[in-house]
Amino acid sequence: MNACSIVAFLIVLSGYGMFSYGQTLPDSIKTLLDKKTDTDKIEFLNNLAEKNIKTSPEKSIDYANVSLEISRKTNNRNGELNALLILGKSLKTSGKYSESINYIQKAADIYLAANRKEGLAYCYSEMGEIYKNLNQYTNAIDNLSKALTLYKELKDNKNSNLVLNNIGNIYFKTQNFQ
Repeated sequence: MNACSIVAFLIVLSGYGMFSYGQTLPDSIKTLLDKKTDTDKIEFLNNLAEKNIKTSPEKSIDYANVSLEISRKTNNRNGELNALLILGKSLKTSGKYSESINYIQKAADIYLAANRKEGLAYCYSEMGEIYKNLNQYTNAIDNLSKALTLYKELKDNKNSNLVLNNIGNIYFKTQNFQ
């Protein structure tokens, strides 16, 4: 286990959180990040945020917000995309669906502008799931159908099948068997 993993584990284990967006990081993380390049900082924070999505979504949101700030300041598009998606997933886990959709839509807009179909398909799939959770089935089907189209273009059978399953579940739940 490398030093970064140990520090990350100890931070998570000890219950350290980050303060609200834009404030100072805990000293243990700040010290660690001072020795890293901006790209390494972004990657570290996104990894830490990703690991906290299900167990501590509020911490995940804090870490991803700091990563997003650094990513935007340094014009690191991949770091920004990862932070946006992590924010979306963390907010979804917290039940903050509208905010979640906003972050995932921001990522989708970037993927669309860059013609990155795989990322765009993932965003549509995530938004479809959120709309399903909100019982907004028309929006869910719309987003899942967009994801399905892109996954088929990419010849991604695994994700195509997952999306088809989600669409089928919605039709079953709404008793729409046409």
